[in-house]
Amino acid sequence: HRVCADRTVWPIRRTPGVNRGYQPGRLIDWVLAIHTAVCSPHVYRGGWLPADGDVFVCEPAGNLVRRIALHHQDERLQGENVYEAERGEFLASTDERFRPVSLATGFDGALYVVDMYRGVIQHKNFVTSFLRSQIVQRGLERPIGLGRIWRIVPADVPARQRAPSLLAAPPTTLVAALGSDNGTVRDLALRELVQREERSTVDALREMQRTHGRAATRIAALSAQVGLQALTATDVRAALRDLDVGVRTFALQHIAPSLATGDRFLWQALEHCLVAGPACVRWQAVLALGDVAALPGAAGSRDQRVRLWGEALSAHADDAMLRSALAAAANHDLVLVLRHWLAAAPAPPPTAAVRDLAARATKQKRTDLHADLLRLAVELAPRPTAHALLQGMVEALPKGAARQGWLVFAVAPHSLLAMANGADRALASTAQELIAAITIVGETQPAAVLALTEPEQQQVKLGERVFARACAACHQLDGNGLAGQAPPLRDSEWVLGPPSRLARIVLHGIKGPIEVNGTTWSLEMPGQQHLTDAELAAALSYVRRAFGHAATPVPVADVAAIRAANQQRREPWTQEELLGTK
Repeated sequence: HRVCADRTVWPIRRTPGVNRGYQPGRLIDWVLAIHTAVCSPHVYRGGWLPADGDVFVCEPAGNLVRRIALHHQDERLQGENVYEAERGEFLASTDERFRPVSLATGFDGALYVVDMYRGVIQHKNFVTSFLRSQIVQRGLERPIGLGRIWRIVPADVPARQRAPSLLAAPPTTLVAALGSDNGTVRDLALRELVQREERSTVDALREMQRTHGRAATRIAALSAQVGLQALTATDVRAALRDLDVGVRTFALQHIAPSLATGDRFLWQALEHCLVAGPACVRWQAVLALGDVAALPGAAGSRDQRVRLWGEALSAHADDAMLRSALAAAANHDLVLVLRHWLAAAPAPPPTAAVRDLAARATKQKRTDLHADLLRLAVELAPRPTAHALLQGMVEALPKGAARQGWLVFAVAPHSLLAMANGADRALASTAQELIAAITIVGETQPAAVLALTEPEQQQVKLGERVFARACAACHQLDGNGLAGQAPPLRDSEWVLGPPSRLARIVLHGIKGPIEVNGTTWSLEMPGQQHLTDAELAAALSYVRRAFGHAATPVPVADVAAIRAANQQRREPWTQEELLGTK
């Protein structure tokens, strides 16, 4: 979830040299109005500035550093600009070349700001035409080589002595350093204890875990025990009784080995966390069951895990974060958990939760899970829950032409056909939507995926390397994109549509709004004309064959022809323009 809903920033100079400055609301009177280049979020833990626990974030496009105070609201972390009432920032500059790009807490407790000190901060791949003109007009590409590091300390607090070096400190000093009010010192002490394998300190660490007044120090002591492979079930029990939720969630992250031994107390404690704990503790308890499932011999506790996941849903089905954690943890057992939960529910379950979990199971793209979901829907029909299950499956399908053939079965699913022909009109209509997305691949039928020639296979291999280098930072290696930054390529109608449109996008870029898989994106992707025709064709061929896709590869000649035909173009394409092309 978004911790800070407000995107407003308050620079103290004009900032025309930003990407996408032409977009409505991005610049007001040539001053950046909403953040566009935030980076290096840093939780200050130095104990010197009066800001422990606050988050500092760089915004180099606005020549500023923001300070965000955190608090909990409705069991969710929220944050606000400390200086919002004054329409100000923690640190801002009138110098256009002040470019804060990284933050750190020093061993002295000061806050350090790395200033790139350059007019241009974007990689050439991501410079929009708007920004390019700003760079040229004002000579922002020079000078370079003038970066610096700023040290920020409180003006009204006596200077601190430099922290003693821990690199050669004795073990007792390292344990004591875990009690420092400076988180950077605690981190270094922890690293030294673990890397040196100082097992003689385990008893002192256990004492610190149970008695120290600072929760961060108790967590550091637990971390050291984990790193020294000395954490026992008794240590975990003690941590689960801690009043601090951070200590308890840390314990849950390391509870799985003890649960796998059948420790009855810990299983009971975990059940309590799932049902009665604070939200963040519940989420971690759900994930802990998934950790148990990943251990050898986990089959013996499968029924118990399914039951507990079902109890968590019964108590907190409306918690979207819990459902998300459960889907990740239960994985291939998700439909089994759904079945158990629905069978045990004394009242009709929330249909929104049923749809969500069914969609998450469908997105795993496993035929066995799809078949199990359909059987469960038949068993539940004609109850509304059956319709919710099918609706969830439909919601998981990609939009447009990419939906066709997305569900793969060896034989026609008779349960779905029965619902499609049933008397319940709503259920039948949704079942028919699913049938339209099914392809049948039997033993006597030809393979659905077109086989590639040897040169095409080599082209796709090259494309994988090009994609990892030039595309994955935004669209991610799994093709799922990045929320708020880059749309998904997986099952995208643009990827699987006419290759010529895809080639136009990568050559000259595209600016939103553009709809991808039913979601509208209002961002801009710059063109990648610096890549050769062969590299672009290879990358496009790769994305049309990766992520479960089976589309045809893209010939190099096609990319070359589109580049030549549009060599005078200087602006990114729009969705309307692309849809008017072939």
